[in-house]
Amino acid sequence: MNDDAIKYGILKCRDLVQLYYGARMVVSIIENNILASAGSSSDLFALDPRRIRYEIVVMNGSGGDATFTVGTPAADQAGTDEQYAIGAGQNVVIDRNFITDFDAVTLPQTLFASGGNLSVSTRETFLTPAPVDEIP
Repeated sequence: MNDDAIKYGILKCRDLVQLYYGARMVVSIIENNILASAGSSSDLFALDPRRIRYEIVVMNGSGGDATFTVGTPAADQAGTDEQYAIGAGQNVVIDRNFITDFDAVTLPQTLFASGGNLSVSTRETFLTPAPVDEIP
């Protein structure tokens, strides 16, 4: 999906929510970076109903292949996380948004690095009501 389609999707979602609630909405973005070593678990996102999109970029910094899983805490316990394998020096992009994944995009996400050292970057996009002093 290209950046223009993503921006259009976020704006379309924002406009629909504004019509529904009758209030002006603003988009905010939070970015984060973590390092995950083999055998470690990292909480990527907490439960947040304001989230309309997230992007996870995982890069393999080790010399060999690396594996990891991403999923909700419930998926962790059930063993149904999404599983990924990455070659040395490669990366994987996981992109989810409200238009294609509905409420699932608001759920908490956890990453478990089974093998290799991983560099993980996250970007969350939120839709929230505008503060009263920002409404014209």
